[in-house]
Amino acid sequence: VRKEKRRLCQVDHFHFGSSAGHPNQKIAMAHAIDSWQSFTALEYGTDWANFRKAGSSTAKCTLSSGGWGCEIQARPCK
Repeated sequence: VRKEKRRLCQVDHFHFGSSAGHPNQKIAMAHAIDSWQSFTALEYGTDWANFRKAGSSTAKCTLSSGGWGCEIQARPCK
C-alpha cells in the first residue's frame, strides 16, 4: 500500500466488477460498481470498498442484444 492524494491505496492489486443485461448504461454501471464494492468489502472490509475513492479506475460499457453491460476495474483505496 502507499499514500495517494490523502488516501491509502493498494499498489498493484486490482479488483474487477461487471454487469450484464440491463435496460440502460446507467443501471449497468451501477450494478458493475456494486459488484466491485461487494467483492472489495469481502476481501478488505468496507473501508476499502468505495469505488469513488479507488485508484486507476477504468470502465467499459457495451450494448448487446441482451442489454447493457459494464466491466470495471480499480485499485482499492481508503
